[in-house]
Amino acid sequence: MPLTLKPIDNDETASWGLSISSSDFQKLKNGFSPMSMDDKWVIKAMEPDQNGNITVHYARSWTGAQFYILTLRPADDNSAVVETITWRRGANTSATTSSKQARKESVILSRMLLGCRFESLPQYNSSIFWNPQDDESDD
Repeated sequence: MPLTLKPIDNDETASWGLSISSSDFQKLKNGFSPMSMDDKWVIKAMEPDQNGNITVHYARSWTGAQFYILTLRPADDNSAVVETITWRRGANTSATTSSKQARKESVILSRMLLGCRFESLPQYNSSIFWNPQDDESDD
């Protein structure tokens, strides 16, 4: 049975402007489907909108509750720009989740589940996903 993505409650959107490689763009478009009950996330790209932009949705695999949405603007060379990120600020997340933290969390998931590289960004310790106070980076 296909998973129904639930709208993000109490969402917030911020601009990003992150250029990504054609390889990372393709991986984001391909997404991630859970293979077992242990897989907690699904990543699903939607068809392009009327402007050609593609949204990539990050949701819990069991419930369909969305946590992040990236809006990607394709470039002529098959790369793309992440124009915006929308993230969940609901009951299951910290009320103080910043755009900085949401960006890092989406990058961590993309690297772990899709094998994205995001060459222009530093490597983030995955512990900041669950413990933002562990983050010592400046970006």
